This record gives sequence, C-alpha cells and structure tokens, in this order.
Amino acid sequence: MIKFSVALLCLFHRDIIALHEDELPEYLGSLQSRLSYSKEQTLWQLYSSIKVTNRMVNFLSRHMRIL
Repeated sequence: MIKFSVALLCLFHRDIIALHEDELPEYLGSLQSRLSYSKEQTLWQLYSSIKVTNRMVNFLSRHMRIL
C-alpha cells in the first residue's frame, strides 16, 4: 500500500501541490478517472521502482500514528 501511495503521489504531485486543502478529498476520489493508459503504465513503472524498507515503515508508524 505504501509503494502504491507513493507512486500515485509521484505521478500526480504537481496537481496535488496546486490544490487547496479543501479540494484534496474530491481530487483523490477522482484519481481513477484521471488514469489514462499511458499514466497507468507510468504508475506501474513507478510502483516497481520504489523500495520500501523497514526503516521507512517504522518512521511512518512513529510519525503518522496510523499504522
């Protein structure tokens, strides 16, 4: 899940940064409709290239308090 989330953020980071905080939930809910075939391919390439380490998971667990 972490790899996929990071890949999505990488793919759509410019759009996400430009959004106001209130617009984010609606935008994230519409991501599926924004995935063209080429973006889907890029998403899976990004997903495949991301390495998640125990150190990263531990960091997220400590700082996000959701894992």
